[in-house]
Amino acid sequence: MGYFKYNDTELYSSEFNPMDYLEVPPTIIFEFGSYDGGDAIRYAEMFIDCIVYSFEPDPLLFAKLPKHNRVHFFNYAGSDFNGISNFYQAKDLKPVGSLYKATEYLKNMHKDFLEHEHNTIQVRVVTVESIMKELGIKHIDFIHHDTQGAGLALTKGFGSVRPTLVMGETNLSHLYIGADAPGECDLEMNRIGYTRVGGHDVEAVYKLNN
Repeated sequence: MGYFKYNDTELYSSEFNPMDYLEVPPTIIFEFGSYDGGDAIRYAEMFIDCIVYSFEPDPLLFAKLPKHNRVHFFNYAGSDFNGISNFYQAKDLKPVGSLYKATEYLKNMHKDFLEHEHNTIQVRVVTVESIMKELGIKHIDFIHHDTQGAGLALTKGFGSVRPTLVMGETNLSHLYIGADAPGECDLEMNRIGYTRVGGHDVEAVYKLNN
């Protein structure tokens, strides 16, 4: 995790570059877990012909997102169904809010600011397939997800959609109750036609097989 400066404001961002894995620059990017908008805006600035669709379920964070003419922010979460779900907010808008309750391990790690049980709200959840249809989008070049345990559910919501490249968190069952256990996301992505081409213990990069 690093920072990206935009309009004199430092935003949180990863250092991931999709061009390490893609042959041509992406024109459509979906990001789930906007937080402060850092990655969404960084991608839009990296790729001048790209439109970024970014999703942030926390209404307090959503209200603070910066403006960019090629980034469209939505106050939704991504999952494997369409409807309404509980969302467990973190105290002081820290980046650990989730559709899943925190484990005791995570609570002990972040006892200074994690108060999930006292900040439960209802949010809209969508699948990748349904929101693509709603927006009239035919193809996604790259999906970046940082959803605090909801990565496996998000990929199960792809339906018939096959983004060229997917990067996101994985193996977070030790942090969130109901999140994917080690290897689960790899198995699901392999099943739907992807190969893991990068990442580390809690982050994975998958590319669609030719």
